[in-house]
Amino acid sequence: MSKNLKIADNEFIAAEARVLAYIEILKDLGVEYISLVDSISNEAFQDILITNKLRSLATDMNSIMASLDVLSELLANKAKSFIQDIDEKDQFIY
Repeated sequence: MSKNLKIADNEFIAAEARVLAYIEILKDLGVEYISLVDSISNEAFQDILITNKLRSLATDMNSIMASLDVLSELLANKAKSFIQDIDEKDQFIY
């Protein structure tokens, strides 16, 4: 990566916003996935082994969604905080 790379503050904040938006989309899709798997396991299959496997998939998706929640919390407003830290340090350089 070039040492001369320059990124505007707004671009950095916009990139964070896009990542957070993608995470929200993934979470919404996860809800749909769980709903679909639950409805299949509750209504379509009478085989207990298949039903148990489907429920296991839904549980795995719940875990993934919990991880996405944690990721969202970790990323939220980090760009603004990072930029503020850089701006504070820049005061002493100039």
